[in-house]
Amino acid sequence: METKGNRRHLKSYLINQEVQLKMVLINLAYVLVIIFLTLLVLLSPILHDMFLADDLDVQYMAAQSFLVLMKYLVPAVGVMFLLSFAHQIVFSHRILGPLVNFGHTFERIAEGDLTRKVFIRKGDYLWKESERINAMIDSLSRGMADIRSSHEKLISVIESMAKTDNVNDERTLEEVLDLLRREALLVKKGLSAFKIAAK
Repeated sequence: METKGNRRHLKSYLINQEVQLKMVLINLAYVLVIIFLTLLVLLSPILHDMFLADDLDVQYMAAQSFLVLMKYLVPAVGVMFLLSFAHQIVFSHRILGPLVNFGHTFERIAEGDLTRKVFIRKGDYLWKESERINAMIDSLSRGMADIRSSHEKLISVIESMAKTDNVNDERTLEEVLDLLRREALLVKKGLSAFKIAAK
């Protein structure tokens, strides 16, 4: 007897029902066509003898052979169909599972959260793609961290200037402006790494 947890686990194989069932049904239709053509080729001599032979004994023997074959072929085709269906569900799950994970990660990136990575389960496909997405997230994180650091230094210098009445007490005005210019250039350099579509 299946437990409630097992039922949920089996049901979880249908991650994206609309896409997954469409993939499975198309592949099953293809399998059915292959099975039908294979049976047609295999049974064509028997069918020929059964319907077109002149001798009644040949027709009778062909009909007997056809009935015996059907007795074993129909269950075999049913088992092949069920195995193919199960395989297609598992196969499509191993592709669509990572795609769902990608979608959640993209949503978080769109919200400005660069902490979420794509994690692929053992046995799933799209490993290389997940590594590329994670490398992209790491690159974006490093770029944003550099920009944030330069921005914080700029704010720190500006705030220290605002608090000090006489800039010459700690540094000359020229040194402060030079520091501000360098930090602003670092921010500009960090931002220039991002290509933004023109509005």
